[in-house]
Amino acid sequence: MQLTPLLILLLCIAFPASSIAKDKAVSVITAPVIQEHIVDNISVLGTSQANESIDITSKITDIISKIHFKEGQQVKKGQRLVQLDDAEQQALLQEAEVDLAEQQREYNRLAKLVKQKAISSSQLDTQLSRLKAAKARIKTAQVYIDERKIIAPFSGKLGLRHVSVGALLQSGDVITTLDDIQNIKLDFSIPEIYLASLHKGLKLTATTQAYPKRLFSGKITTINSRVDPVSRMLKLRAIIPNQDEALRAGMLLTVRLALNPRQALMISERALVPVGSQQFVYVMTENAIAERRIVEIGQRQVGKVEVTDGLALGEKVVVEGTLRLKPNTPIKEITAAQ
Repeated sequence: MQLTPLLILLLCIAFPASSIAKDKAVSVITAPVIQEHIVDNISVLGTSQANESIDITSKITDIISKIHFKEGQQVKKGQRLVQLDDAEQQALLQEAEVDLAEQQREYNRLAKLVKQKAISSSQLDTQLSRLKAAKARIKTAQVYIDERKIIAPFSGKLGLRHVSVGALLQSGDVITTLDDIQNIKLDFSIPEIYLASLHKGLKLTATTQAYPKRLFSGKITTINSRVDPVSRMLKLRAIIPNQDEALRAGMLLTVRLALNPRQALMISERALVPVGSQQFVYVMTENAIAERRIVEIGQRQVGKVEVTDGLALGEKVVVEGTLRLKPNTPIKEITAAQ
């Protein structure tokens, strides 16, 4: 049957091309590309250390005469912990003090004679040397006595006691341990790709299984000058205030950092169409056509994904119905999802 021009005109009026295309359009649900403030959340494991930590030992060998501390005691800097037998040294000090007094009297006597020109000044000089030697012996004796007073080099908490009164303490033997845990050092490592986002003073949080409901806060104090060439990890150190001494040295903590804060374009994860190693989305054009577009993605969040390239703010992407789409397919928006 041959269509006359009049019949063709009547058909176009009765069945417009737009209505035919509209009938063939695929129903989809879309959502707009939005902008959100996001950060890179890093979670790694770290090990705690005391701010200061030493083994209390002795430089000399001698008998323990007194112990002035209890296990677990909080001590101040300079507080005496152990006294070694110093009877011999005290006797030497007394002897040196007597000798010093004698040399001082002799010096004073000779000084008067020099003023009277009864003796030469050289004799006084000789006596002055003896006086100085006597004073040096006093200092030496005092050093020997002080060596037998074992004191705390800094304020902190003592550990277990490993010695007893009357025991012969050898040089280097561990008496106890001393830890300053009012502040805790926390060492951990993160991938080198985050180096540009790191700086001293950056805040972090940490948790431990010992206190599952507690959150510890701290700041980065040191960024290591080297990256491990094998693991490509960068070592960091943070300080966590620990006034109640809840944390101990050697504990395992989970460290969380928020890095690289930025304004990012975000879309629903449902909009992604993976093809091989690439990610695609279908963008709804002004003419209601599905445009397939390659996108670069960044951080993933719950139900959302960051788009670093390929989309603009406010564009609508298909989040439901992508399996029925092909490039340049007419689409019909049912509703907009947020």
